Amino acid sequence: GDGLPLRRTLRLGGAGARPALRRCTLSAPGSEGFWDCALLGRRRWRLFPPTTLPAALCVPGGGSSASSAESPADCFAGGPDAWAVQLQHTGFAPQECWECEQMMGDAVVVPAGWWYQTYDDDRTLSISAPYGSLLPGLSDDGGRDEVLEAPAPLPDVPGHRTAEEEEPEVLEWEMCD
Repeated sequence: GDGLPLRRTLRLGGAGARPALRRCTLSAPGSEGFWDCALLGRRRWRLFPPTTLPAALCVPGGGSSASSAESPADCFAGGPDAWAVQLQHTGFAPQECWECEQMMGDAVVVPAGWWYQTYDDDRTLSISAPYGSLLPGLSDDGGRDEVLEAPAPLPDVPGHRTAEEEEPEVLEWEMCD
């Protein structure tokens, strides 16, 4: 993966699953990162800010190319409670690491440019999607640029389906091992 789901993605991982350490990249137009909401299980996250040098995360070539968005280093090599990554990658030396535990119902937001790796403590099911820039009509400080009026209801049009009649959306999914 390129570090950012392009659409809603259903993520399923067994106990001990951990994908590669990767950078959240801007691969979807207007996106600024992604969110992940746990539906079942428990997931641990280790996040490194965008100021982290790729070489400090053992990214091949020091992250010199745009395609260098993944590291062979495993932040969870010794399990979720230990830092044993330095045993395998002696150059692993980030200055800062943020950690959190995501429980059922919790959402984690990963901004673009941040590095992250997850570890599933249990069978885990979550849904992820990119999030975008400011909503239309909102200014940078969160206030309204203009007053937005509610749209008029659509007239009954032959052949037009209502929201209740819409086909269910198919979600993409990926297995983490």
